[in-house]
Amino acid sequence: VISGVRADLPERRAYHQMEIRFGEFSTAVELPSSVDVERAEAEYEDGFLTVVLPKIKPAEIRIVS
Repeated sequence: VISGVRADLPERRAYHQMEIRFGEFSTAVELPSSVDVERAEAEYEDGFLTVVLPKIKPAEIRIVS
């Protein structure tokens, strides 16, 4: 879950598209089982949240004859 509060800006700007309005917000994201949540990273910079979710390396398949 990603949640927060977006403050109303005193100076109104013109936006082409705004994904969230001002006030509280919350977004839930369902992750596939192939994500390594222990190595997840998040960074918030200049108003953008970047989340990196590495995949779990699949088990090696061995063919035995």
